[in-house]
Amino acid sequence: MMSPEEIMHRSSMGSSGRFSCSRRNRFIIIGAVSLLVIVLIGVIIGVSVGDDLSPEMKAMRDELSKALNAVGVSDTGLYDKNNYQWDAFVWLFENNGQTYGRSQLLQRFALGCFYHSTYKMENMYTPTPPGWRLKGNWMTVENECNWRGIECNAGGKVNQIQMGGNY
Repeated sequence: MMSPEEIMHRSSMGSSGRFSCSRRNRFIIIGAVSLLVIVLIGVIIGVSVGDDLSPEMKAMRDELSKALNAVGVSDTGLYDKNNYQWDAFVWLFENNGQTYGRSQLLQRFALGCFYHSTYKMENMYTPTPPGWRLKGNWMTVENECNWRGIECNAGGKVNQIQMGGNY
């Protein structure tokens, strides 16, 4: 009489004496390896596409996000790198060598959004639109009240934008 170990050993051996896998075992092995590969690819993509912002940039984005949400404006553009809000946010952060109060930070962000949402924006009528003809100080560290077409009140708040003929 054979022991259970001998029975298992003989059933796993082929006619050549080598280990042979049943179809079921091969399917399980291939499935496990495929799953492992998919998980690894997902981890690699997740790490490379992840939120790679500096703590300072995250803090600024959080502040802008709270301010936008407080007035009922969607902040999803701050998380989408193919959006004018993202472009304005990056510009604002990269030019933040200046010290701005919260109000001026939001004002500059709003103007940055205006600029990025209108400058060379494609649409069904103009698939390759030209840029603004007159950019005078826009998107510079210069105070936004000194940008072409911007009028501010005595407190430094934008009260008018005149962009006539700048297309």
